[in-house]
Amino acid sequence: MLTLGIGQSAEPNQCGSCHHFRHRQDNYDTCGECSLRLPPWLARKFLNPLADKAGLFFEVSPRTVQDTETCDFYEPKNVAGEPVEFVQERVWKAGNPSR
Repeated sequence: MLTLGIGQSAEPNQCGSCHHFRHRQDNYDTCGECSLRLPPWLARKFLNPLADKAGLFFEVSPRTVQDTETCDFYEPKNVAGEPVEFVQERVWKAGNPSR
């Protein structure tokens, strides 16, 4: 069973639960790298979370995808032929919607 960090997703048919996807950091990053070699015109740009108010972007590896994306090459993450189970702890403050 794999434990997801806060905000990470591994919904069925999305990159986060795909065999080709690896998170860059274990506990909080919602992006990862796809082991498939994506064409160069799919290079992504992501908003820099430290400078989002200034609207600064930075380039990342062309293999970087968000865990909520999907594609035609989706293959369920499995171990020894069995689908992996995911678990996620949800944390919220009273009065705010859970996330």
